[in-house]
Amino acid sequence: MNADTITFFTLGIYKRQNLFSNDIYKSYVIEHLKLLEKTGMVKVYGFCIMPTHVNIIWKILKQTGSKEEMPHVNLMKMTSYKFLVHLRENHPSVLDRFWVDRFFQKIQFWQKSGVPQEVYTKEELDHLLNYIHQEPVQESQLDVTEAENYTYSSAKYYQTGNDEWDLITNYKAEFAIEKELV
Repeated sequence: MNADTITFFTLGIYKRQNLFSNDIYKSYVIEHLKLLEKTGMVKVYGFCIMPTHVNIIWKILKQTGSKEEMPHVNLMKMTSYKFLVHLRENHPSVLDRFWVDRFFQKIQFWQKSGVPQEVYTKEELDHLLNYIHQEPVQESQLDVTEAENYTYSSAKYYQTGNDEWDLITNYKAEFAIEKELV
């Protein structure tokens, strides 16, 4: 992905396991999204962390070209390390579910299928945000009736203007500025 590209992608947990049923793992994702935003790599327009996956919509601001510098690869690498440390120290039996090769000591937390999809229009972005914000409402195990009541999502920000994560950039304002410049 090139810089100044808006992308949407889903990062799934290996074998669709419910790793995010524990809020500590959600906090690691939020923490790293904030770091990527703070260092000027991305602007986060929306996100939703579900029990088995994460949906993110962001604008890539900086990228050097190496695979490790791609924001989604960086996010997967850094959160994997946090997951590993926490599970080793607190839940070693849960860690067993993420072994892919014991001989080579290989553990995998993220599925390898998370390919970013470029977003070209405000309408497309509106549709994708609505989709990810409504996902917790559709998920029966979460018991959420209103999208803005789900804590690990940007829905509340777009409904109330309250960004409790200090993370979200309002894409509507961004598109309005771009329109004025044209």
